[in-house]
Amino acid sequence: RDVAVTGVQTCALPICPSREIARKYTSSDRLGVSGALNGGLLVGAVTQHRPDLFAVAWPAVGVMDMLRFDQFTAGVFWRDEYGTPANADHFPFLF
Repeated sequence: RDVAVTGVQTCALPICPSREIARKYTSSDRLGVSGALNGGLLVGAVTQHRPDLFAVAWPAVGVMDMLRFDQFTAGVFWRDEYGTPANADHFPFLF
């Protein structure tokens, strides 16, 4: 979900990586991020959009292939939450 990725980038979280770096509390080479399930999806998306923020990322059990997720394991049950790539209205949000 792009809103969640944007939230991390614009610091809508209690700990904002870019703000902490700007304040010299830390640096990107000392930061790591991890998340599982939907958090893993978020970690994967954030590290794609802003690879400069973290030295290491651990996206555990995240759905990384949003264009084929519904073809594997339990992905068919996630269509209600994520949408489906086969639907032209959903495709731009998944892509």
